[in-house]
Amino acid sequence: MKISRLLLSFILFTAVLTAGAASPKENYFNKKGFAWGLGLCSAIDMTGEGMSSIDIDGYFGYKNSFFQALGIGASINMALSNSSRSYPIYAIIRTSFSTTPKLLFFEIRGGISTNELYSYTTQTGLYLHPSVGIRLASGKSWSSHFTLGYKFISRKDFSYDEGIYRCPDLSMGVVGIGISF
Repeated sequence: MKISRLLLSFILFTAVLTAGAASPKENYFNKKGFAWGLGLCSAIDMTGEGMSSIDIDGYFGYKNSFFQALGIGASINMALSNSSRSYPIYAIIRTSFSTTPKLLFFEIRGGISTNELYSYTTQTGLYLHPSVGIRLASGKSWSSHFTLGYKFISRKDFSYDEGIYRCPDLSMGVVGIGISF
């Protein structure tokens, strides 16, 4: 019985010592300066327009202990069921509202989107994309994350050879994964 208590005490003591050593003091979240990142998203059209898409995006800007991203970015949104594309250009803010690293964070992207609709017309509309994210893993100079959000893209009706095409605004549920450096 004494040996098992001694062994248990040694294991607990070793675990406490190595737990502190496993988390480096210098990590992605306490560095400030230039930041950039890439993401891949799947957007599900909730308006019934058949505009569900695969999105590829990138951004660059500034980061510090409060803002994990404060900058500008661009995206390519490729519709899965037709030839439509959207090209948003946006400002991005990502923060956990704390100067210490947190598991959850909030992100908002806002700007304009150039929309190529059904190979008939190109127009520009409002782009808004708020998300909630979860940090997956991080190292000394990088951090990966998973996001769940909403995307809004405004569109206008347009005319073509056969008449006027009614083109409602898009509302989409978005799931994404990304990495920041």
